[in-house]
Amino acid sequence: MISKKTPPAAATTPTPLAAEPTVDLLRAPMRRVVGRPRDSDAIEGEWKPVVSSNIKAVRWERSLTVEFHGGKKYTYVGVPEDVWRKLMAAGSHGAFLSLEVMKKYKYRLQETTVK
Repeated sequence: MISKKTPPAAATTPTPLAAEPTVDLLRAPMRRVVGRPRDSDAIEGEWKPVVSSNIKAVRWERSLTVEFHGGKKYTYVGVPEDVWRKLMAAGSHGAFLSLEVMKKYKYRLQETTVK
């Protein structure tokens, strides 16, 4: 007796989604997603220690605050985020601060509290 082979079940192919736009991710404009923090949001307000003979740590909050090893803190008003990032990436934080911040931005000495 010859058995008849039943044809295999028809392979299911996924049905394409209706009118889904294709996006070229390399050419798509970058947009900030609301509610999702940017890198700058994550660093804003945090003290970042630096390796420097003169500077202990820096903080950026729409202005740049620098704490020196001697304990004094200065806030340089209006320093943009890109200057803060360049300071953090500089080979010499002290030299960058001197050339690119101290001579270009107004500053104020922060009050120090006695413990």
